[in-house]
Amino acid sequence: PHSQFRVDLWRDLWRLAANMDIPWCSLGDFNAVLRDFERNGGSSTTSMRGDHAFQNCVLDCNLLDIGYQGAPFSWRRGNTFERLDRALAFFHCPILIRFQPGMYGRNARRPF
Repeated sequence: PHSQFRVDLWRDLWRLAANMDIPWCSLGDFNAVLRDFERNGGSSTTSMRGDHAFQNCVLDCNLLDIGYQGAPFSWRRGNTFERLDRALAFFHCPILIRFQPGMYGRNARRPF
């Protein structure tokens, strides 16, 4: 929620990308969206500066959002829905990452 923590994360990703020449992946809640369709509702200016910094980080690091299957949004507050959870990867060849259902003990019907 605090923008400074996001800035620290973007710096860490830049450092990793600069020093890694092998495939790697980072998964989790990045607390920012990459594309407009990943946000539904709320103010159109909500978190825009943080979102742009995240978008620039992903581009600068040559990261690829490797996608997912499931609910289109991973976070909700009131009438605002966003996709904040994702997997970002850096690789030069095809990759398959598969997780077992229920691996994290979360209720599969509840996306957030």
